[in-house]
Amino acid sequence: MGDRNRLFISYSHDDTKWLQAITEQLAVLQAEGLVSLCDDSKLRVGEGWFEQLHEMMLSARLGLLLISAPFLSSEFVRRQEIPRLFDRHEEGGMKIYPLLVEPCPWENVAWLARLQLRPQDAKRRAKALSTFQGAARKQKIADVANEIAAMVKQ
Repeated sequence: MGDRNRLFISYSHDDTKWLQAITEQLAVLQAEGLVSLCDDSKLRVGEGWFEQLHEMMLSARLGLLLISAPFLSSEFVRRQEIPRLFDRHEEGGMKIYPLLVEPCPWENVAWLARLQLRPQDAKRRAKALSTFQGAARKQKIADVANEIAAMVKQ
């Protein structure tokens, strides 16, 4: 598979529980050879973390953004990750998948307001994962994994 289907996950460290819940489902796609997951938890000790993170972003085909207030207010995310990911997106080398994990005023963020967020309610409006409970939440996360698998297969 190589890096062709590398999936970079951008998130706030305040949202580690969401990273774990989502990577649990995405690990199935990785086991099937559909994606190669990468995020900052994969950084190696003793090497330049910034350079490693930059390389992960540059080589990714998909960028999964875990949207929350801490994510949107993170200076590092706003100044480093988002510009690099959107540069790759504009060049046509990366697809961006914004996933709303916690309610926040995302509609007021210009670069985000123009994108379709997931998950959505019955009226196709963005609805945060945290508002779903139990099996419904797990189903929404599985739906995300299935949609990512479909994107990779295109």
